[in-house]
Amino acid sequence: MVLMIAYDLHEPDRDYEAVIKVIKDLGLWCHVEESVWLVDTATKSGDVRDQLSEVSKDATYLVQRVTKNWSSWGASEPMTAWLKSADRSW
Repeated sequence: MVLMIAYDLHEPDRDYEAVIKVIKDLGLWCHVEESVWLVDTATKSGDVRDQLSEVSKDATYLVQRVTKNWSSWGASEPMTAWLKSADRSW
């Protein structure tokens, strides 16, 4: 399934590298915006949230499933190509 992960890390616990490592380790990923990622993974959204909160507790996380019925405006070609790929596990 494809998950969207959005986060806002708060002071003083702003370990971006640790958060990004968790995201990249989940599966195939696409970096959409500064703090927004898409990940093609078998990991449930609640489990992703729990993994992220372990590395940076003072933060806000949103982990949500993305369906094949998506649309975008102003998105980069690499992002839309990633979403359109036949490799996605919707």
